[in-house]
Amino acid sequence: MNLRLPSLRERRSDVPLLTHYFLKKFANRAAEEKPKQITADAMKQLLNYDWPGNIRELENTIERAYVLSSPTTIRSEDLSLPSQGGDEDAKHRTLKDYEREVVIRTLEECGGNRTKTAEILDVSIRWLHYKLNEWKVDTV
Repeated sequence: MNLRLPSLRERRSDVPLLTHYFLKKFANRAAEEKPKQITADAMKQLLNYDWPGNIRELENTIERAYVLSSPTTIRSEDLSLPSQGGDEDAKHRTLKDYEREVVIRTLEECGGNRTKTAEILDVSIRWLHYKLNEWKVDTV
């Protein structure tokens, strides 16, 4: 018997619940009494995104925003979601292209701090160095 679990894009109503769960999780990890709040615009952006990486991508997005946002609130500009427009080039991009884009954008948001970038992306610093060398990225 096969069990089919619908993707997150098929369960958009779960996005707010999962988002608030991750906000509490990261507040606990940071030893904060209260989790950060998320603005209505930011939540709308999360709800409108297709989540090709499913729940793990949502968790990583919230974690990155949690680290890089103001001390109390996550706004839509803190989310760093890839564009989902009708861009023809975007339709023909590979997963490796997206991986490179996310890594480099996160590295830029962290001011070139590779350790912080690796933590946010939940990868090892060794993996990050390997990828940056592979892409011939010296500094950001």
